[in-house]
Amino acid sequence: MEDFANSITLEMAENGPGIFKIAPSTCDRQWLKLERRAASESRPIRVAILAASFNPPTIAHSTLLEEALKVKPLGDDTMTSDDAQEEDADGLTFDASLLIFAMNNPDKPLTGATVGDRVQMMDALAETVARKAAVPLATVGVGVTDGGIFFDKARILRSFFTLRGMPNVFLYFIMGYDTVTRFFDPKYYKDDMVQEMERFFHHSRIICASRGGTENGHDPLKEWLVKASSENPLVQQFRRYILQIPDWSANASTVASLSSTMARSLMHGYWVSERDDEKDAIYDELKRVVPESILSYMKKRRLYVQ
Repeated sequence: MEDFANSITLEMAENGPGIFKIAPSTCDRQWLKLERRAASESRPIRVAILAASFNPPTIAHSTLLEEALKVKPLGDDTMTSDDAQEEDADGLTFDASLLIFAMNNPDKPLTGATVGDRVQMMDALAETVARKAAVPLATVGVGVTDGGIFFDKARILRSFFTLRGMPNVFLYFIMGYDTVTRFFDPKYYKDDMVQEMERFFHHSRIICASRGGTENGHDPLKEWLVKASSENPLVQQFRRYILQIPDWSANASTVASLSSTMARSLMHGYWVSERDDEKDAIYDELKRVVPESILSYMKKRRLYVQ
């Protein structure tokens, strides 16, 4: 796996920015059989994308993707959240999903687990998602990009799919509430923000997991959209392309507590503890935060000792 990670670094050095590579395991699962489906379908190919640092992947990541896969997607650029497509005969609303590690995250420098370790853990997460969401493992891909902001990721992925004969692909980026609000922050844009937004939403949509608190009619995302629409014309223009994960309030408070930061802290505590009973207690707590297959990998590789 480190060979795969090194190949990305080398390609970035030789060809500059704009890299996306799917992991060897995803190639082995023939994830790009999507090409055949694209050739036989009149509608767009729909791909749900969860981009994160995965340092390490947690149950929160798994739950977020599993629930996002239940959202009724938008089938083409004339449709909005009021006009969602029905699921296909096979019962799937998305043709595929992607876990993407962004090496150039503008908010999170690369520290902790190596690229190779993260890809291995993402592979384990893909298996967890496929099992819990009851989707074929072959439809859950893992990849790495040097695209930092979502506009870069969308551009790079569109190029990736187009070069493989799939120009009619719709990308559904899964974001948390805070990420959606940052998405409309001008500080992340080097070029014309309006043009960037128009290019992005031409073939991309956002699936948002709102914060908790939707009980009693209180919905933080919808309330923010109403307020922000009155202050930012871009939010008003594109808000119809932001889909919300239904019934997320049941997961929000629990998932918010299962962060990668917590996982790293607990794992470090496990390594430095000298008492067996304390180590056992920490390990049990870790099982609540990360899938067991990932926890086993972290222990085997002695990740987060430092």
